[in-house]
Order: sequence, then structure tokens, then C-alpha cells
Amino acid sequence: MLLLEVENLACTYTTGGTLGHNNAQRQVLRDVTFSVSEGTCFGILGPSGSGKSTLARCVAGLMKPDSGSIRFLGTMLWPVAGARKPEPRIQMVFQASSLSLDPRMRIGDSIEEGFFPFRHSVGPRERKERITRLCSEVGLPDEILRRYPGELSGGQRQRVAIIRSLAAHPRLLILDEPTSSLDPVTQSIILSLLVSLHKEFRVSLLYITHDVASAEVLCDRIGILDDGILSIEETVRPHR
Repeated sequence: MLLLEVENLACTYTTGGTLGHNNAQRQVLRDVTFSVSEGTCFGILGPSGSGKSTLARCVAGLMKPDSGSIRFLGTMLWPVAGARKPEPRIQMVFQASSLSLDPRMRIGDSIEEGFFPFRHSVGPRERKERITRLCSEVGLPDEILRRYPGELSGGQRQRVAIIRSLAAHPRLLILDEPTSSLDPVTQSIILSLLVSLHKEFRVSLLYITHDVASAEVLCDRIGILDDGILSIEETVRPHR
């Protein structure tokens, strides 16, 4: 079953002009079309500046494209009348964990925020139990829940960001360069963790990266994004 359908997506940035010149227009995405089937991982590879993060943010609802459409489980997410409402079943893990973790909040409270869309249906006890189980799944001790982001290593913060995303029971998890800011050893640990979580939770993944080797480990299919144009490659590995 198709989970995500993106068709003819286009997005343009307005950049500041030099003295005496008007602002310049830069087209970041050009008629991008792809789909993600349920339970699979679709990778988008490309160099820096190719539009990968812009595409991820458009799918997540953090940016508005100029044209095209985005459907999720058959429901049109874009275009829509009025402001686009957040879709809690789509969650995003950023390259920098600081973008999703409030430095003033304890880790446990930050993770519990991920349950906000379901606060009326998931009680406090169930939330605590799920957080504890998720910590165990990613190899973090319970005591880390009482600490602040600044007291954690980069790898620990990224694991917390992943837990926070999984707390909302997402159907699609967008991973925007989740290992690129980490050292090689920690990169390997996080990648192995993502493979394990993908299998266990059967959450679909949209994996944004410039690293071909990690895409070959994690992805079922890949697309190459270059200068805003996406070309779909052959299957990386058979559908599991």
C-alpha cells in the first residue's frame, strides 16, 4: 500500500539581491515525484545544496512548496485550503538534535512531549511505560530521563531525538542526515539502530543522506536529487 505520494513538487527560494539589484529567485525543487510504500525505506541521495532538506521539510509540513501535491494515506496534505495542520503520523529526525530538544527541558519531559497529539487517549502510566521501553530499545539507561540535553553526548542526543519521534507512533519517519554530524563510530551505531527499529516497528522511512554506503544498508529504493531534479534508481535490495 502506498503511504506517501509526492507529485510534481516545486519550490523556489527568494535570495537577497546585491546593492541596486532585485531579489533573486532560485528554484530548489523541480517537479519532484516519488512514492513510499508502507513498511519500506526510500532514500534520497544528493550533494549539499541539492534540495534534499527542502524536500524533507515540505513533506513534514515545515515548508510550503510552490506547486505540486503531497498525499499521505490517500489524504491530500498539500495543497489544502487554509493552513496545513500537522500530521502527527509523520515525524522528523533532524541532522542536529538541538532542533528538536529544548535545552531547558529534562530528557523525560522532552520525550513525553511527543505524545502531545495523543494526550487524551494515552494515559500517564502508558506514556511512562512506552518511554522506558523505547529507552531500552535504543540502549539508553532510565536515569538519562532526568538529565538535560547539554549533559548528553551527540550520539545520546540523537537517540533521544529518535525516541521522541517514535513516541507518537508514526507511520512515516523522515530522517534528515541523522548521522552526518556524528563521529564515524557513533554513525555506525545509529545506523544499526535505525535498521533494527525499522524492522521492529515497521515504520516507513524517508531517509535523506549524501552517504551512498548507509543508503545501501538501510534503503529498499533510492532517488538521486541533483539541482532540484529527482531521478529514481533501481531497487537497492528486495522488499522485506
